[in-house]
Amino acid sequence: MSFFIFAVIYFSVIIGISFITSRKETREEFLIGGKKLGALSLAISLSTSWISSGWLVLLIYFVINDLPAFLFLILGSFCNLILLSFFVKKPYELAKKNNWITMTEMVRGMLGVKSGAFVLVFVFILFSMWFLFELIGGGLILSTITFMSYPQSVILICTIVCVYLCLGGFKSLIQTDLIQYSLMGFILVSCLYLAKDVEAIDIGSYIKGKESLSVHGFLAGFFGFFALQFSESTIWQRILAAKSANDARKALILTSGISLFNYFILTMLVILGVSLFPNVQDAQLYALIAQQLPFWLAPLFLVSILALIMSTLDTILFISAQCFSTDSAFLLGKRLKKPRCFMKLSMVAFAIIMSIVSLLIQDIEAVFWFLVALWVSLTPICYMFLPFSKPSDESIVMSMIVLATIIAGLHMAGKYQDYYVFYIFVSGIIIPPVFERFKNRFLKVS
Repeated sequence: MSFFIFAVIYFSVIIGISFITSRKETREEFLIGGKKLGALSLAISLSTSWISSGWLVLLIYFVINDLPAFLFLILGSFCNLILLSFFVKKPYELAKKNNWITMTEMVRGMLGVKSGAFVLVFVFILFSMWFLFELIGGGLILSTITFMSYPQSVILICTIVCVYLCLGGFKSLIQTDLIQYSLMGFILVSCLYLAKDVEAIDIGSYIKGKESLSVHGFLAGFFGFFALQFSESTIWQRILAAKSANDARKALILTSGISLFNYFILTMLVILGVSLFPNVQDAQLYALIAQQLPFWLAPLFLVSILALIMSTLDTILFISAQCFSTDSAFLLGKRLKKPRCFMKLSMVAFAIIMSIVSLLIQDIEAVFWFLVALWVSLTPICYMFLPFSKPSDESIVMSMIVLATIIAGLHMAGKYQDYYVFYIFVSGIIIPPVFERFKNRFLKVS
């Protein structure tokens, strides 16, 4: 009963914040927070958007079956954020000068209309899959910690996220992220409490002898997230919302450290839970962990888990709606007169469609690895960071199409291996200039 009281309070707070935000909100604040956000706010928001329901479910699988793969993913993410912080200044300044507010607009402006159009379509597809990944995870967790069924959990999650996003937009998203992250403290306290009931943990037993503890395992994990984050829209959404290029750079560096801390807490939580309940290998683990906690901590722990479910879904829903509305109009050379109205309609329509799909597909692991592979096929857009001559718009687009086609074909044929992401990443760097050279030679001959 205490959990439901705290859950109602939590929902009331985030909806209340969104309502207050919406009363004096401009168009730019709704779409990108007014571009007035500092480094710490951006870092907390960005790191919160990566500790989510999908990860909570998938982390149980990784801890039990393949912890090295997860550690390699984290390492790849950390290295990418540090590297990206050195390249962020030029894209940020160009975006500010040209009033670009999304990654699609930035790619269109720096690489060309065709690249922008392809990225728009692909980001929409990728974020649809990501939303599905997170929604499945959220539905599985919520249905185990409450009396609600899986379909009811999915509907409740989508409804709450739609309500506070439609009210406050991007600015409310950032503010609610700060609240959601503050609740991580209860997960840390829960870990400390559980530790007293668990005998000494042999971390080596979770790593030794695992299949991914190999060169192929490193290539799959490290390059999976290292390559993915160059073209990750949630990162660019935060970067373009920063007060300055220096704030954007600091935010990326801070995010790398905060994310490591977050992943450490969640990994220890799952390891402690698995040590106490070795026969449980699904989302029910979090409900059983709550039963081990004292009466005052258990409801706060469950509300913290609930907050993590919301923390990524709101970002994904917002960016997906942007693809469908404001980004599409920008590619056609127009600006919507009423972007907030179109955004709200897009968010509601998208949430309804994905809720239905989530009832048909519940294999979260399969969705995750296919999502990572497709995302890495956007690697050619990394050429926008180069200060010198770039491959043409057509060469960038053709490279991404070839990579995406190969990935989809290998998956359909059952031939795809996780470590192929390394070869996809390298190919994404090599193929564009090769296409450019063949194109120029062909045009010369003709």
